[in-house]
Amino acid sequence: MIYENIIIGGGAAGLMLAALLPTKNGIILEGTKSPGTKLLMSGGGRCNITHDGPVKELAASYNTSGGSIRGALNRHSNIELCSWLEACGMPLVTEADGRIFPASGKASDVLDLLLSKARDNGWSILTEEKVRRIKTDARPYCVATEDKEFLCRNLIIASGGTTYPHTGSDGSMFKIMKRDLGLEIADPKSALAPLTVRDYPYSELAGVSLNDVEVRTGESRKAPRSRGALLFAHNELTGPAILNISRHVEAGSKISINYIPEVDNPLGLLVDAFGKSRAGYDTIVAECFGLPKRFAACIVERAKEKATATRDGISLKNIVETLSADSFTVESRSPRGMVSAGGVLLAEVDSKSFELVKHPGIYVIGEALDVDGITGGYNLQFAYSSAASAAASFLSAAST
Repeated sequence: MIYENIIIGGGAAGLMLAALLPTKNGIILEGTKSPGTKLLMSGGGRCNITHDGPVKELAASYNTSGGSIRGALNRHSNIELCSWLEACGMPLVTEADGRIFPASGKASDVLDLLLSKARDNGWSILTEEKVRRIKTDARPYCVATEDKEFLCRNLIIASGGTTYPHTGSDGSMFKIMKRDLGLEIADPKSALAPLTVRDYPYSELAGVSLNDVEVRTGESRKAPRSRGALLFAHNELTGPAILNISRHVEAGSKISINYIPEVDNPLGLLVDAFGKSRAGYDTIVAECFGLPKRFAACIVERAKEKATATRDGISLKNIVETLSADSFTVESRSPRGMVSAGGVLLAEVDSKSFELVKHPGIYVIGEALDVDGITGGYNLQFAYSSAASAAASFLSAAST
């Protein structure tokens, strides 16, 4: 039997393509026991499907790849994605920070919708069919799993990256694409990942968060910076501000955290606050800068340890220096990144359709490409934009 279309990977991008593209006979080959496992984890189980904001500004959220995918993001934008989901009967909510979720707050509702639309479009899903080889010496192409071979006229690779191997994103398809398709691959690494730092001082603050911090790595004016919320975990730093800087650091990198980035003259404010209050140091610091008291107490204790400490063993200058430029050496970036940086180079695909330049009829979409966005719904947005681009190419070809 020759299938019209085969999709490798039943994750977000693969299911979005199937939900958008009718087929006479198409199958999705999913290597795990069930599709959409990583999608169910997204947004803390709520599925941050995309981000609000002007279409023209989307590309700026995709690191070095934004310029190359600008056309796809413009053609198949956050506005289009939201309109499509709402037309399918899924109401959405936009939070104050611009993140967009299904109104139900359930990622399972998004997965159920995609699976239903895919079935309606003529797709079937075969689970526990892990691809081992792609044969391109003749068309129809041959996709081989452990003990089966499938022939198809068109092949879409939506195999994801390398994070969370139990969801199917184990990176094995990169080796296959390099070997069998001759594609150039940027070595994948975890992105949007927590960081472990040397001499971590905040274990006792596990669960405490700060709403607005700035993290930077490097000293130059153009050094990468990230601003947003920070969460103290038991052994690591996480939260959007950390996740978004993580792709730019390796073991041994230095990071600096400003916990009060909106304060212009922190020392003057603190000196003034101490002159007006008889409260304890931690209380004054917390109230002066709007910080959690437990965090303020930890900052005060750390200021006592510095060599220049004065007056009751505490220097206000040291407190402010720690709040404004808390420096750490990175020990490791967690392999549990939300996405992968790296993948098939964008030069390997047509930027309009995501069809491989070397192999007509074979497409690569989603996280399998060398595209990674910041946290906030941008990676699922690209899954949609690339899937919709490929689907539009199919539909255009069918109408001519």
